[in-house]
Amino acid sequence: MRGEPAPDPRRQQLVELLDRLPADKAEKLRDLLRSQVGDQPISPLLSDIIHRLALRAGDAGEDQPNALMRRICILFEPFLMSSPDQAADWVILRSSLLPWWGAAMAASAPLRRCEESFIQAVQARQPAAIEQAVDAAYERLAATTQSLAIRGASAGLRQDLRKIAALLANRRALGTALAAIEIGGPVKPGQEIELDIALIDGFAAQYRNLAQHSTLDPLWLGHAIMNRLARPWTGLQLVQAVLAGGAVTPLALSELAPLTNRAFLHLAQLGRSAEAQLRRAGKNRHAIEIARAATVTERYFAGLDEVISLCGLDGFSRHAQARLTERDGVIAAVAETLGLFEGVISGFLRHWAPRPPDQDDPELSAALDAAALLGAVKALGPGYSFERPVAAIAARLAEALGQTPAAATGSALRQWSQHRAGLTHHLRLDLA
Repeated sequence: MRGEPAPDPRRQQLVELLDRLPADKAEKLRDLLRSQVGDQPISPLLSDIIHRLALRAGDAGEDQPNALMRRICILFEPFLMSSPDQAADWVILRSSLLPWWGAAMAASAPLRRCEESFIQAVQARQPAAIEQAVDAAYERLAATTQSLAIRGASAGLRQDLRKIAALLANRRALGTALAAIEIGGPVKPGQEIELDIALIDGFAAQYRNLAQHSTLDPLWLGHAIMNRLARPWTGLQLVQAVLAGGAVTPLALSELAPLTNRAFLHLAQLGRSAEAQLRRAGKNRHAIEIARAATVTERYFAGLDEVISLCGLDGFSRHAQARLTERDGVIAAVAETLGLFEGVISGFLRHWAPRPPDQDDPELSAALDAAALLGAVKALGPGYSFERPVAAIAARLAEALGQTPAAATGSALRQWSQHRAGLTHHLRLDLA
């Protein structure tokens, strides 16, 4: 029988260096390594380094109050939101964590001893003891939170306590599922993700596993993904994947309804925003308002088209009828402001003059945004009653774009050609 391999002194030195890194630097190095690695397979050594950095990143002031809480709350990160405006059935507000933790610590002497053990293990740099203390704390919290009551708690806090209790009670199954689909860590604005086949298939498999082998509502897993989607309405594909995979109850469509409703809700909210912005632009006619209206309206129609083309509405007709009523309002607002957007582009063309390349051109930006909206409306196809007015607008703008301004001479001709090409592309015109 072969003996244990001799310890590698270089590896031991690396471990010691990682353990001495300040927590904030450990976190930055961990994030950098993760971003560089991406989805590529990694060696066991690199995996161990990233894991150690993650542990060290969580050790910021771990001899301070609430240090254990930060470690415990890693489980909740995919669901945590900071703004009360984002409160919903599928999130937990960060403001609920401190009241929950304080009440749980006050109610459980064993939990307080877990924190003491955790701090001692951190100070002694004993990773195994740290994890043992964390595991024990999870168990105590799961039991304590089930019956926890906070005097004077708001309705929102009471609701969050129920969510926290459910996630704690199923933390092992949930943690395994989140790890399997690689959805973890905080939801950071500007770092939203897109759905891909691997994520959709992984969700469907983990959904079925949670439904069959845990007491946790597997919808939580869907919400974990949708909380960080750049286009939340594409979450309908998650519902489709579960239904297509079979091995679910006959009530699956009803059980998945919260995810379906949420997807259409996001699209409806975008529609309301588009209608409001269109009417605001039509009222004050400011270039910046027009540009905003064009951007949000184009995004709404792109989302609507995506839902119809990628998912279809046959299986979601009831939900679609309930959630797409805003579409009529957006269509009416577009019809009322078509002339406004045409006027933005026409005005830019009439007053076109060359500008230095490094100088901002808000008129050009507004014209391009307006052209993008008109192009999106043009592509909607039959059923929206836009064909004739948009065709007339397109014909007038095509004629205007076919005329070279008097100022477009010499070196300015190239700039005019670039502006013309951009407007033509956004308007989806063929001027060849």
